[in-house]
Amino acid sequence: MTRDDVARLAGVSTAVVSYVLNDGPRGVAPETRRRVDEAIRRLGYRPNRLSQAMAGHRDTGLIGVVVPDMRRAFLSEMVHALEQAASRRGFTVVVGNSGLRSEREPYYRDAFLGMRIAGLVVVGARPLPGTVDLITHEGTRVVQLYGPAPTEPRPGTFTGDETGSGRLATEHLLDHGHRDICFFAEPDNPVAAQRAAGWRAALADAGAHGRLFPVPGDRLGAYEAARELLDVRPQWERPTAVVCGTDEQALGVVAAARSLGIPVPGGLAVVGQDGIREAGFQTPALTTVVTAPDLLVRAALDALGAGAAVPPPSASPAPPGVDPGRPRLEAGGSCGCGT
Repeated sequence: MTRDDVARLAGVSTAVVSYVLNDGPRGVAPETRRRVDEAIRRLGYRPNRLSQAMAGHRDTGLIGVVVPDMRRAFLSEMVHALEQAASRRGFTVVVGNSGLRSEREPYYRDAFLGMRIAGLVVVGARPLPGTVDLITHEGTRVVQLYGPAPTEPRPGTFTGDETGSGRLATEHLLDHGHRDICFFAEPDNPVAAQRAAGWRAALADAGAHGRLFPVPGDRLGAYEAARELLDVRPQWERPTAVVCGTDEQALGVVAAARSLGIPVPGGLAVVGQDGIREAGFQTPALTTVVTAPDLLVRAALDALGAGAAVPPPSASPAPPGVDPGRPRLEAGGSCGCGT
């Protein structure tokens, strides 16, 4: 159905249909508006807002989001929080999954710019130089949400304290008396590298030791790698505690330990990082370090100029002076708390 079809059924010009759809710029008599509305309803007509915005050289109310891997639970939850917060401000989120392939970022960047997006969010990694240059030229704002924290403060970057997250996870296990604490880190992952730096610093401060093992970031890969690493003889060579770079890895490690008959936390204490919702539904519940995604999302949307926030009924504002990226530990049973 087209606008011409609506005009013919209502017995008006296409210009009058446009006035009704756009609520102006000219007024429409109530009876005429009623006929147009009835024609729209009967025909099931849906205006193409994207074409209208592009024809009028204005943004579409769309926010483009490039995500490295939507299969990761934490990234999915981050995008969900972003979509919910954006919708409360009158914006619609469109998502491109780069699949951890850097060449996909320019593809989605150009596609989203062709849609006249109001802003671009790059999740989980620094935007490529070409993205920053093109966005500056086009006048569309870009922000980085999550990912490695920059060495120096940088406008448009909203990340957690990843080094602090790794330190907090390790210090918690040190408080439980562990002195041999391994770290499972996804190779070539800058967030994992920063979290591992916090692990090293905490061990050095405590005079403890540990080993870093490269482990895939997905749950199945972590499970298979952990089975190989934990199935050692004699058993005293096995670590007593593990800090994982992500909760996905931690859940894989717990499953691997169980498959080998290693009790968690009695035989192996495990702490994850990210705070995915699933962590609390394990037995025992997974101890994890959390960075509140809703606060990071709110700050990123503010930087995009994406309208005024309309909080959900359950939302609570960040306390004054509190860094939205500051990590906190949620103790479950996988570390030994409560046992």
